[in-house]
Amino acid sequence: MITLAAASVASTVIGGTTVDTAPAAAVTSALTNFSGPSVSIAIPYGTFSGGVFTPSAYTEGQSLLLDLAAGTFRVGNGPTLPIPGALLTSILNAVKAYRNGLESLAQQAGAAPGVITPW
Repeated sequence: MITLAAASVASTVIGGTTVDTAPAAAVTSALTNFSGPSVSIAIPYGTFSGGVFTPSAYTEGQSLLLDLAAGTFRVGNGPTLPIPGALLTSILNAVKAYRNGLESLAQQAGAAPGVITPW
């Protein structure tokens, strides 16, 4: 969960009444393309209470696209920027571990019988 900086907190006003305030954000999904390799991440804005994140009904939040082959990222339709070296290495290691775990599950579940070769 991410507590948003004051300048990023979104409020929605309808008819002069504030109906929604979104002071938090959270990664709610990450679609990983292992062949790319790329990761598309959804980061809605909303509220966090009692260990539960609730996305806002009014505020969209952000999307984040990682191009792991190029070592770059883009927020929404913004500019493409480099992922700092140590962070890129950490993300690549995590993606490889995730893929290896999923392939182990596929093999053990019988969905892809055979011998596993880790990436």
